[in-house]
Amino acid sequence: MSQTIEGRLDELGIELPAAAKSVANYLPVAQAGSIVLTSGQLPLAGGKLLAAGRLGSELETGAGALAAKQCALNVLAQAKGCLGNLERIARIVKITVFVASAAISRNNISSPTARLIFSSPSLARKASTRVPPSVWQRFR
Repeated sequence: MSQTIEGRLDELGIELPAAAKSVANYLPVAQAGSIVLTSGQLPLAGGKLLAAGRLGSELETGAGALAAKQCALNVLAQAKGCLGNLERIARIVKITVFVASAAISRNNISSPTARLIFSSPSLARKASTRVPPSVWQRFR
């Protein structure tokens, strides 16, 4: 297995998309010292939304997993656009995932991809949190 993030992406047959431009008045990525923050990333591929609907009712788990993977790739694309090189990523501090679901699920559909891409399991482990709809729907 490759010793670089981009090498592992190649080995996995994963090509990063171009970093998307913002569609409203926000920054898609910002750097503060050695920390890079990305805004929420939708499951966009080629400018099209891959999935919409509530996981478990209008959207099957497999489609949700593909959408989560695309969001993760979009985050990496933003980071690469900001840093110029993914090897500058030393650690993932936090990933917050917003999922609209029909029922609360304990499945974490984004972290398997992160563990494959980053060399150290601890680099991505326990960085992911999921915000259930009951929390974020109040803010719609």
